[in-house]
Order: sequence, then C-alpha cells, then structure tokens
Amino acid sequence: MANPRTLVIVGSFLAEEKGVYGGVARSCQTLMQSSFADRFNIITVDSTQISNPPPGTFKRFLLAVKRMYVFLTQVIKHKPDALVLFASVGLSFVEKSVMAWLGRALGCHTFIFPRGGKLIDQTTQSPLRYHLARYLFKGAHEFLSQGQSWSDFAIQEMGFVESRVHLIPNWTATKIHLALGAERVFSSNDMPKLLFVGWLEEFKGVFELLRAVKNLHDAGYEMSLTLAGRGNAEEAAKAFIKEHGLEGVITFAGWVEADSLEILLRENNVFVLPSWAEGLPNSMIEAMACGLAVVVSDVGIISDFVEDQKHALLVTKKNAQSLEQALKRVIEDPEVRIRLAKNGYQLAAKQFSVEVVVQKFGDVIDASCYR
Repeated sequence: MANPRTLVIVGSFLAEEKGVYGGVARSCQTLMQSSFADRFNIITVDSTQISNPPPGTFKRFLLAVKRMYVFLTQVIKHKPDALVLFASVGLSFVEKSVMAWLGRALGCHTFIFPRGGKLIDQTTQSPLRYHLARYLFKGAHEFLSQGQSWSDFAIQEMGFVESRVHLIPNWTATKIHLALGAERVFSSNDMPKLLFVGWLEEFKGVFELLRAVKNLHDAGYEMSLTLAGRGNAEEAAKAFIKEHGLEGVITFAGWVEADSLEILLRENNVFVLPSWAEGLPNSMIEAMACGLAVVVSDVGIISDFVEDQKHALLVTKKNAQSLEQALKRVIEDPEVRIRLAKNGYQLAAKQFSVEVVVQKFGDVIDASCYR
C-alpha cells in the first residue's frame, strides 16, 4: 500500500482551549474525527483567532506573526503534498491567502476553503477589495466551495477555471446526530419547544427572536424557548425577559458542550437561527440531522441547499415580523412542523453526512494532486 499523502491543514484546532467557538472549529474537529484523518498524514496548524472580544491591534499582529512562523516551520519540515487553508473574513482571509502564496512558492499544491457569509458581499461591493481579493486568491491552485454561490463567485468573479473549483458542503451531520433524527418520534400533541444555539449577540437576531416570542406569548400561544450560548447581548436579553414576565417561557443554557447540546437537540423540536449573516451554519445542519424543524434567516448560501417551505422556513433578516409569522406557523400547525423536520432530516442525511462529504473531499485532493 502506498504511503498516504501528507497534508498541512490550517484551521481552528484549539478553539475550545482558547474559549472560541464557531463553525470552522466544529468543521475541523469533525474532520479530524472522521475517516479523512486515516486517509492522509495530517499536520495541523492552529489559526484560531480570538474574536469576542478581539485583542488589540499590536497583540493581533504578534499572534499573526507567530502563526505564520509555525506555518512555515511545518511546511519546510514536512514538505507536504498539499495545503488546505480554511479562511474566514477580514484579516483571516488575507493571512490564509499569504500562506497560499508561500505554499505555492515552496512547491505545495494549495487548496483555499473560504468560510463565512460576508466575504462574497464584502468583496463584490468594493472595487478595491474586489481586485485585492482576485490577486490574493491566485495564490491557491484549487478553490473549495461550500455551495453553488461560492462556486459561481470563484469562477465568474475571481477567475478560477471551473475544473479547479470543487463543491464540498459542510460535513457536520454526524452519525450521532442522524441517529437522533432517525429515532425521533413525532406527535402532533407535542408542545413547540424552540432552541437557539449561537453567540448571544445582536447580529445573531437575538432581539428579533425575543420580540417575536413575546408577541406570540401575549397572543396566547404555548411554547418554550431555550437560548444556548453566551455573548454581549446576554444581560440585555435577560433584562428583556424579566421586564415582560417571560421567565417561565425562556431559559438560558449558557455555553454547552457536545453531550449537553445533544440533550438539547433531543429535547426540543424547533431550531431557530435569525442571524443577520451566516455562511452555511453547522448548527442548522446538526439540528436538521437531529430531526428538528428549522426556522432560519435567508442569508449566506443557505438557500443554495435549503428550499423554503420544504426543508425549513426562511425568514427575512432583521425582521421580527417575518420571524414571528414563521414561528406562528410551526407553533400552531404541527403538521407543518413535522413535515419540515422530516424533509430537513433527509436533506442533512443526503447532503451533509460526515463520511459522504469527507470521502468526496479526499477524492478531490487525490485527483488534484495527480495533475
């Protein structure tokens, strides 16, 4: 048997140790727990950036220099066949693009995997950012795309040839999640139990959600809401709940680890994520895999995969009324709730199952490196 290819992967591998939680961290963790880690000889370089709250400019510069030094040390030492660079928005994208250029100069086949919903908008809305992004992206040989919108962006805007753009959806529907979804028993008599998982921040739509739940509660609808997460909006959210007498309706779970999150996904039946911006959120995929009906903002590349009214209810961002109407539907009509949950589960199993996607990911790396 031939020796496995050596990969250097730059991503978020020490996020929990640094108190940072996010989609890239979850993806990297799941990737390293999958058969992908057996298929390749993988050297990881952690690029976790503390973002809530962010450190000062000088400290960020020093941390970036340290990451670049570690990256170059590993590439020179191991001489990998390929580099895989997970890139977010802002300075993370610039940093990973520089790494792509350096990797190319050192003879590595380089894959860049942009994440986050804001990068396309930020790039296309500013001529300066547009031309800078085109230049930075040219350091990579291959473009890994979360969805069709990313593929179109890479080909039509960033100048990649189609054969070097590879659609690799999120892979966070694990066997555990799908087993929970397969075991779920649906009943039209179940009380609607809403679950939010994420940063408790204004940009996550927390206050639109609180206002929508308040209005529905005032109108006599029976439901509960669990908020799982922490953030700068937590104290204001608690004050809102106290002011409107919603203590018996809304509860806070704080940050939850994997085992506790599985319990929440098992106990609740509606997942709500009214963010102002997302890419393709892992938390939504996990909720679908666990058999929850989903109500989510129509942002990022969600609609590349999720069909409104079939797999989920898509709502307008920053719009409490749109969110309230969608929640009203899943609360008062259990058949809608059950239909969305079942269709969402099928979508997660087909498109986002860990082993299905990482097998494709590995095949893309092997085929590209043979060129």
